[in-house]
Amino acid sequence: MVKKLNRDAFLIKILLNKGLSQSDITKILNISKQKVNYWTKTAIKTTSTHRRKLPEEYMKKILELAQNQATGGMSSRKICAIINAELEAKNILDCHNKPLEIHRSTVCAYLHDYYGKPKKIRKAFFLNQEQMKKREEFCKMILERNINFDQIMFTDECIIDLSSYTNDFIRLDPEAKEQLKNGEKEAYELINKPTRKFEKCLMVAGGISYYGLSRLIFLEGTMNDFAYGQACIFYKEDIDAIREKFGVKLIFEQDGAATHKTKANVTLLNTLFFELP
Repeated sequence: MVKKLNRDAFLIKILLNKGLSQSDITKILNISKQKVNYWTKTAIKTTSTHRRKLPEEYMKKILELAQNQATGGMSSRKICAIINAELEAKNILDCHNKPLEIHRSTVCAYLHDYYGKPKKIRKAFFLNQEQMKKREEFCKMILERNINFDQIMFTDECIIDLSSYTNDFIRLDPEAKEQLKNGEKEAYELINKPTRKFEKCLMVAGGISYYGLSRLIFLEGTMNDFAYGQACIFYKEDIDAIREKFGVKLIFEQDGAATHKTKANVTLLNTLFFELP
């Protein structure tokens, strides 16, 4: 059973119990007056959803189809169609003696329980005119200098946020609840906690070239221009190692992220990678 609770309604009830007016609540939560007025007069109720039960063999079948990477991994719609075809062929009935049939939401629920909730994948990348112009200038520079792509070390990094802060749930520890009850703290002071400018992160960086891979670089802490500068030092060591082994000079490539263009890093990059083949 899954219980859902309206977050705004919960906050409105807390602030009303603290004696705040509806206009004050509207300003604090940045919501409409109509919404505040509705939840002032309406009790909070939880809605429950019951999951359709499937035989164990079909639950395993869903996971097997989802894990089938030979076909690129089946979509939930296709898995639903396959399972329903098997249920119909075997004439399996539900508790109401009707043919058992599952929906796509049921398949997604089982997959979410096993793998966790998936993140949305961007299917299309769009370039604006300024970005297209910069890429065109970069390609012209490559052609003018007769640079082959096997002479370039392509690099990139991924930053993973390790902070536990989230806006999706409200969690108050016993001390905070006591402060709220005694009037020592206001509800918005405990819930709307400001985040630090730089949260704790993990950066994973690496490079690839025709002659081999760079080391995989892990940096933990605050991801700023200094952290990226440390990664560039490792890149330099790997490029020098490839140069000694194969006798080639590689060009260091990076994208236009903000930390790459700071004054300190531009100076560092010019010092480390100023040579061209």
